[in-house]
Amino acid sequence: KLEGGHVKVPIKVAGIGTYAILDTGAQTNAINKAFVNKNKLKLDKGSKVRIKGVFGIENKRSYNNVPIDFFGILSELDSVVELSLGTHRNGLLFGSGFFDKFVVQLDYPNSKMRLLTHDSVSVKEFKNIDIQRQKGTGMPIVKIGLPDDKSLWLLLDTGNAGGLVVDRKVARRLGWL
Repeated sequence: KLEGGHVKVPIKVAGIGTYAILDTGAQTNAINKAFVNKNKLKLDKGSKVRIKGVFGIENKRSYNNVPIDFFGILSELDSVVELSLGTHRNGLLFGSGFFDKFVVQLDYPNSKMRLLTHDSVSVKEFKNIDIQRQKGTGMPIVKIGLPDDKSLWLLLDTGNAGGLVVDRKVARRLGWL
């Protein structure tokens, strides 16, 4: 489901139907504080986790043994950080830990998604974009083609519904200002 620029998939958390936001730019999995409070969930508390966000660094509560049902696969997640993810209908956020487990194909125009195990497909054989991990963060960056045979590497962040974001000096260099 595409909603407000976010990719959301139906899941169950502790037996309760909700949505998980797929966020390639997130370093961790998270559970929505509003979802926890609305459903009065009693989850196993984990340690405090330091989270660096756009507004600074904060210590956040984490949970362990969080029961999920994802496309009929029953599992438990550990070190799930409690964050504010908007409405309580957004129960969970899948970050890099999720994307490390699967080859994920997103077909935005047709609102389709496919999950494959790493051993079931040769990504190099079928890839249609240049992608690599950003040095320092490990986050996915993709090579974007520009006019006049120019290119630019940008962060692939499915959790950012704001569109294309570039540094001002890059925009100036490309003549976009």
